[in-house]
Amino acid sequence: MGMHHTEIRNYRIFALVLGNDIFVGKTASPRMSAVYSRHRCGDVAATRGYLDQEECPSLHILERLECTGAEAYRHVLAYVRWFEEAGYCSINHMGTAVASEELYPATEAIFRALPRESAGAFLSRTHVPKPADANEKPAKPMAIFPKKEKSVQMNLRMTSKDKQAFDRFCKQYHLRAREAVRLLLDQAADADHYQKQLLSTQTALRMENEQFTKQLALGNVAPQEKKATAYLQFVKSGLREYLQYFHPQEHREPLPAFPYKRFRKDLKIRYEYPRSEGFFLLITEAILWGRHHARFVVGRGSGGE
Repeated sequence: MGMHHTEIRNYRIFALVLGNDIFVGKTASPRMSAVYSRHRCGDVAATRGYLDQEECPSLHILERLECTGAEAYRHVLAYVRWFEEAGYCSINHMGTAVASEELYPATEAIFRALPRESAGAFLSRTHVPKPADANEKPAKPMAIFPKKEKSVQMNLRMTSKDKQAFDRFCKQYHLRAREAVRLLLDQAADADHYQKQLLSTQTALRMENEQFTKQLALGNVAPQEKKATAYLQFVKSGLREYLQYFHPQEHREPLPAFPYKRFRKDLKIRYEYPRSEGFFLLITEAILWGRHHARFVVGRGSGGE
């Protein structure tokens, strides 16, 4: 059994709210402002595309716990279920949202012990106006600032344009200057890591290309040729189907766009993927957006399906 189930730490259960969307999370970090910034910068997959836009979400400290990570996660599930039943739309990871729908007995007990006040009153009571106000003094030195390491002063001259850009960055993500520099350094380190991964991928692709070139020289490409021919026939059939409906369209208003989960929750309509590959006429009704910048187009076929 790992540390997630055995190590006791000080956790805080928090919520980030923007309109009707809500994210419930847990953290053992004393720097809540840094946790908030990660969501605002799009560094958290679950909230990317939701909370990293122009409007800032509100921060709420829901509960403080001294427990294991597994126990803290049970509280997250309970709160997700509680807010969903109150009419909010959870933007947690899909696995968390699914797990919150059917709670185990231990988590069900936590859910039933949650406040009986309205969600609006509870969020108002737990609201933290400035994320930095939720920062706590760490119980032990943080890894990025070892106990024996002393801070030093750095005088940096820059153009007024760069200074204005830096000030806008700090204001947008509610950071102090030192926190902003730390965040930028972390992002630079991540970029270096991704660059190394990209180089590794390029090397693998180059080796694959060399292998394919050797096969081409030996004439061992019959399967690829058959695949290309089949794909060409597939595309041709699609073009023929499309040209049958090729005529000027009357002016239409732009399609409405909704979050995928909210669209399904509000309309209670079941949309399905086509039963088989091929081409057909689709009368579009809406464009839905989900996590990781996914886009879905929903509509009806010519037969009304």
